Amino acid sequence: MSDEKETVIAISNNTNLHRAPQEIINEANDGRRTQDYIDDLVFAINQRQAAFLKNIIENYCIDSILDLSCGNGDLAVLLAGWDKDVTTLKQDPAQVDKVHLKSVLAGVHMTVSHGDIRDLSSIYKERFNLITCFHNSLPRLVNEADIWGTLAQIYLRLEPGGVLLIQTLNYDYLLNENNDILPALKGYYGKLGINVSFNRGQDKSPAGLVFKALDNKGGRKKEKEVIVPVRPIFQRELNIWLAELGYERIENYGVNKKNSKNLEPWEVITLAFRPFSTGHD
Repeated sequence: MSDEKETVIAISNNTNLHRAPQEIINEANDGRRTQDYIDDLVFAINQRQAAFLKNIIENYCIDSILDLSCGNGDLAVLLAGWDKDVTTLKQDPAQVDKVHLKSVLAGVHMTVSHGDIRDLSSIYKERFNLITCFHNSLPRLVNEADIWGTLAQIYLRLEPGGVLLIQTLNYDYLLNENNDILPALKGYYGKLGINVSFNRGQDKSPAGLVFKALDNKGGRKKEKEVIVPVRPIFQRELNIWLAELGYERIENYGVNKKNSKNLEPWEVITLAFRPFSTGHD
């Protein structure tokens, strides 16, 4: 039995946020790319998240949804399957066709757009009842100004009384308790396994998520490591940004047992509302 370990490839801060650099876009065993595996296996929507979303949608009479999550479009397909008017944004042109095909195969209708989450206001003029930003997408922007600017644009694209849902890793837990390894973040696809660890970053080097994929197919161990830079966001920090931008009724779920809503221990979901119209909207 021979072992083969590939060179570590880091995704730079200037890389397209929704796709891996060309060097690691290697066809996987089933013809999908490495980054697709990361999103499918690690940040896939689970039953707890689906139940949480379903509850929000029913409680606040949501009809129109804009999904800004990184990943393979599973969240958008799920939402569209609940008979909602769903639009999803993908920065990788190749993902646009893939997600559209996925919606067709699922028998649901939704709009798949191409563009950058940081240019939201130039892409959409309509407003939505709900905007979702799952898959730890917001911290992947890395730059604090980009994160703040994106939240400001999301506010403008929400209907008065509209809801914003942000899912991130629990960086309060990771940074305060010296927990660098995320054992809950792992998944398997056939004989391919993916585990995630958290690199705090030192000095001028950014923090990042380290994805390690191990393929045992054919009796050969082939390991690939991908590093995705992130800008860790503390909950209090995010809440302050949202309040400064005008959001109201800000709540964090998953931070503690009392407010967990049965979410996974590694995740936090933040809920915020755009205030109802004051006559100036």
